[in-house]
Amino acid sequence: MTTTHMGAHMHMSALRPASAADSAKAQQIVDSARAALEKYKDVKAAEADGFKIFLPQVKQPMYHFTNYEYAMEAGWKFNPEHPTSLLYEKTGDTYKLIGAMYTAPARLSEDELDKRVPLSVAQWHQHVNLCRPPKGRTP
Repeated sequence: MTTTHMGAHMHMSALRPASAADSAKAQQIVDSARAALEKYKDVKAAEADGFKIFLPQVKQPMYHFTNYEYAMEAGWKFNPEHPTSLLYEKTGDTYKLIGAMYTAPARLSEDELDKRVPLSVAQWHQHVNLCRPPKGRTP
């Protein structure tokens, strides 16, 4: 995979030249995603649909609520209506939906990623060289 180096822990896919076809495909993805995500403005609806908060004990600027069924599905196909994670900002006891995250297997080439989401309009990132605490210790 040809990637752009983004520090010690992340590689970004290379942007490709823009095209009208890519823009149209990207707009279809956005339209599908927005319609599907509307109900998740209510975090309780997300939880009812199987999204589980990741690292709730750690104070974060953005909380990931992950749906592990959708993560498994993403290993084989892209579905804009099934994000792997919903991204929420927490204020007091309330969560505000601020985005969605989609995943793909590390085995995919940039051409395969481009088929999912055009690389002329978006970049995928890959986490590399991750630092983790020793086994049995939480961050």
